[in-house]
Amino acid sequence: MRILVTGAKGLIGTSLVRSFQEQHIDVIPLARMSPSWDPGQGIVMPETFEGINAVIHLAGANIASKRWTKRRMRELFQSRCRDTWLLSHALSRLKKPPSLFVSVSAIGYYGDRGEASLTEESGPGTGFLAELCQQWERASEVLEAKGIRVVHPRLGSVITPKGGMVAKLLPLFKRGFGAVLGTGEQWFSWIALEDAIAAFHHVLKREDLRGPVNFTSPHSVRNKELSEALSRACHKKLRMRIPAPLLRLALGKMAGELLLASTKVYPEKLIETGFVFKKPEFAAALIP
Repeated sequence: MRILVTGAKGLIGTSLVRSFQEQHIDVIPLARMSPSWDPGQGIVMPETFEGINAVIHLAGANIASKRWTKRRMRELFQSRCRDTWLLSHALSRLKKPPSLFVSVSAIGYYGDRGEASLTEESGPGTGFLAELCQQWERASEVLEAKGIRVVHPRLGSVITPKGGMVAKLLPLFKRGFGAVLGTGEQWFSWIALEDAIAAFHHVLKREDLRGPVNFTSPHSVRNKELSEALSRACHKKLRMRIPAPLLRLALGKMAGELLLASTKVYPEKLIETGFVFKKPEFAAALIP
């Protein structure tokens, strides 16, 4: 099997490519702005993808790295929806297109849903992230129309001390600046990096998996539980709370949809198809 991976230099992509290499799977990392793949310039050369059996499309600008100005939201939309559309149409024109297209989405699809327990059958929420994820998933409809198996992993926050959110938060918690955000009651859905990588392998093997698949631990945590776990890992006491109005003032729209939204997502499809989590508990995901 030959697998092409876009976004191969990111947190997930790096680990996923390494895991394929360790299993002696023929993997082709595709860097953005390469001679054959530069969607910002409209450069997508279909011949690059001939002979590929599966594509795992991870590329996209970081949702949380910058304040959501109108310009930034347009960049996020383009890097996900436009680029996925371009890639999907390039693949659809191949003489022999891949049999599987895995294009990541996110649990932002569900929006702020309070105490509701959400599965792949749950409808979309409202807000910028929910609309972005809907358009993101629709961008590969041309491949589904051709009968190609398309899977959309709806990723929760990927947890590992090696990078991502935790690597940014740990230095603050180690200095005693950890805090509960808002009321702290909002649900936070996450997945350990090791489980996310294993879930991609699971999707490759299980041909009955199609459409959205929640990549989340079966055990969501509330924001205050997350902060308490990080504080314990840093041997600090949790004393601070940042009020919701202050977060909204500092971060604008992003605060409401990323930090204060309550999204309790259950990985029903993974569990029904026999996937076993290595680190289903949040505290375990913080251990290297």
